[in-house]
Amino acid sequence: MALIYGAARKGIRLVKGPLLFMEGVPEARFGEVVRIFSEEGREWVGQVLEAGREATVIQVLGDTEGIDAGVIVKFTGETLKLPVAEEMLGRVFSGSGVPIDGGPPVRAEDYRDINGAPINPTMRDYPDEFVETG
Repeated sequence: MALIYGAARKGIRLVKGPLLFMEGVPEARFGEVVRIFSEEGREWVGQVLEAGREATVIQVLGDTEGIDAGVIVKFTGETLKLPVAEEMLGRVFSGSGVPIDGGPPVRAEDYRDINGAPINPTMRDYPDEFVETG
C-alpha cells in the first residue's frame, strides 16, 4: 500500500528511550520527519531511522514521556530543515537551531536540509595515492 503523506497511522509496539518501534511502513524514507500526536493533544517530532516491512524505527527529538500505543504518527515526506540567515553568523544555537546566546530570534531567509546536498562523485578529485587499509 502506498504511503499517503499526511495520512495518520497507529501501530507503536514499543517505546525504548528516544526510540519508537512501530509496525512496518516500508514506504517511509530514512531521515523522514514524522509528527506524533497523543489523544491528549501533545505533539512530538521524530525522524525515521529505519523503515521496513516488519518494523519502522523512529527517533523522537525530545522527551518520549506520554507516548504510548495510542498515539498517531503522521509521515510528512520531508526531511529535517533548519532556518538560515546572514544574521546567524557569530551566534550560538542549540542542535535544533534555537538561539542560546541570549540574542534575539533569527528571521529565516531560507530553510536548508540538515543532510546537505549529495556529493557528485564525478566532480571530486580522484585519489592518486595508495590508501593502506590493513
